[in-house]
Amino acid sequence: MQFKEHMSEVYDFMKKHDFPVELSLEKTEFNAEESAMLDYATSTLFKVSLELEHYIKKTGNSVAIARAQLMIEELAETVESLVTKNEADLLDGLSDLLFVTLGTAITYNMPIEEGHLEICRSNLTKAVRKPEDDPRLRDKGPDYDPPKIKEILNGCAVCKYHSTENKAICNKCESKGKTNE
Repeated sequence: MQFKEHMSEVYDFMKKHDFPVELSLEKTEFNAEESAMLDYATSTLFKVSLELEHYIKKTGNSVAIARAQLMIEELAETVESLVTKNEADLLDGLSDLLFVTLGTAITYNMPIEEGHLEICRSNLTKAVRKPEDDPRLRDKGPDYDPPKIKEILNGCAVCKYHSTENKAICNKCESKGKTNE
């Protein structure tokens, strides 16, 4: 699957649940409380990133802590760009965040494409949210089908083989047209 197709899956989810899309960053307005929360998030993330960096320098290179530090640092820069409304910095931060996240997936040999597709599939089974009642989609609804992450880690191509419509046999788990529980 191409990157644009992955983006399309996320876009579909955002539209289904009435999350804002295609906003202009420079026209985004923050009230005083929102600005304070974004400033707090930025400073907290930078502080944690620096503490992790100092820990690595003091104790030697821990791969897990180094990967966490990179992701937190890029997230801090991304949040900061929202505060400053700098589109170039936002694109840089988001791209860097994707890069270090993918790097972490590579580091730990995670099947990230399959995982992402399964998360998309699962998220699209969530009930349509009511933004005023459930801004974070905590009430997933009766048709919600949780992501089959363990099956992916066990080598089963969940998205391709484990649907009621598909009668193919999964060569990894030998199930036929059903979820590998």
